[in-house]
Amino acid sequence: MSFYREFTFSEMFFAAALFGLLTISSFTQALEVEHCNKEPDQGHTCDTRKPGIRYHYDRTTNKCLPFLYKGCGGNRNNYMAPFDCMSQCMAWDGPYGCVGKKNSTGLCDNKGLTCPEGSICKYGPTTTGVCCDKETEEQYNKELNPKCDGGKVLIKQKTSMGWLPLLGKKCSYEFCPEGADCVEGKWFAHCCGSEEKFGPKKA
Repeated sequence: MSFYREFTFSEMFFAAALFGLLTISSFTQALEVEHCNKEPDQGHTCDTRKPGIRYHYDRTTNKCLPFLYKGCGGNRNNYMAPFDCMSQCMAWDGPYGCVGKKNSTGLCDNKGLTCPEGSICKYGPTTTGVCCDKETEEQYNKELNPKCDGGKVLIKQKTSMGWLPLLGKKCSYEFCPEGADCVEGKWFAHCCGSEEKFGPKKA
């Protein structure tokens, strides 16, 4: 007894159309990932649009960060708002991966499985975590909460979680407000300014 049969033209057409839609969807997703991984391009000044702050995805930190867009040109790693950037590009596989997407040095848990020397445990939504380089993680966390020298105040921005440090990727992206100094670290850059002009901001 044969289980094969001839398909009608409409059935074959539907199958071909479905395959085409799936192929286009996969291709679109691949393009989204590709453009998210590009370095932000500030573009160039033009008469049709004014310069303004936009947001780009930074794959090394899995964050959406501000940069000054000059008005025209550039690439697709360019979003009007942080949420737009996050919904398109951010990996939602948990905040417990190692900084810079570095390989973990092992697994850990709260039942006695510990990390090797020089590593710390980063927990996910469960009681199991991954081991990451301690020095790298500490430097990253320090830059997430920077301090300003010389009596200047740290410039903050209002978010849904309260007032947080205004962080960007590089000073060359010109994300700090006019009159502020930009200080660049390994993972982030932050903005410092005079207390008379910029602070302090309160939560």
